[in-house]
Amino acid sequence: MPELPEVENVVKSILKNIKGSKIIKMYILWSKLIRNIDKEEFIKIVTNKNINNVWRKGKYIIFDIETHRLVCHLRMEGKWFFLKNGKIDEYKHSTAVFIFDNGCTGYFVDTRKFGTFDLVKKDDLKLIAGIAKLGTDANDININEKEVFVKISKTSRPIKTVLLDQTVIAGIGNIYADEILFKSNIHPLKKGKSFSQELVTRIIKNSKVILDLAISYGGSTVKTFEISHGNSGNFAQFLNVYQRQNKPCTVCEGVIKRIVISGRGTHFCESCQHY
Repeated sequence: MPELPEVENVVKSILKNIKGSKIIKMYILWSKLIRNIDKEEFIKIVTNKNINNVWRKGKYIIFDIETHRLVCHLRMEGKWFFLKNGKIDEYKHSTAVFIFDNGCTGYFVDTRKFGTFDLVKKDDLKLIAGIAKLGTDANDININEKEVFVKISKTSRPIKTVLLDQTVIAGIGNIYADEILFKSNIHPLKKGKSFSQELVTRIIKNSKVILDLAISYGGSTVKTFEISHGNSGNFAQFLNVYQRQNKPCTVCEGVIKRIVISGRGTHFCESCQHY
């Protein structure tokens, strides 16, 4: 699943292609894509509306469409592609197609059809349960370290699991959780209730460093992720532990191990991650 850096770069691509443009026609090709409103009503509301802005909260992409907000979650394999004067059937797995007045055609392409759209009035964003419960973005300079410490110290779950909980801090998924814990020298099985404020501060600091660097390199290309058609992220070259099981650690030359925590493959160096 795309994480904060990947979603941030998708937002940049969307803005580059359609900010300020008007949706003049659209097609919903997979009705279950829309979760909270009838398909025909959705099309009626968004047609002939301007895209005033596109931004991100956690892993959600939010389109400001005049009086409403279209909230998109990519889930496992959702992608946004844009072509000039593209055909409706350009992509086999398109679940929605938008035609804009600037001559651009936008495609939401989703092979596994897990991606979602929600449409709410501009002031009703928190009616979407996932957004209402989101923690602060993990790379937000204004993140409240004491508040995060309280959330982490109240749980007996392994820290790897806690970092994947979007209600604690938002935007971190499997790749960056492994990388953040490695840079912080923290073992992924360490329980939240055993954390000190200093260790939480370390995680927050390294989250910002790693996520911001990943954003600058377009995110990490793993499996089928693309920022836009034919454009992939380049941060994978900087990964120290993720999917590097049985390879030498980049710091101590020990062997990177892989275990499963809460159903998620987890990569770490036992020697370096001693806290």
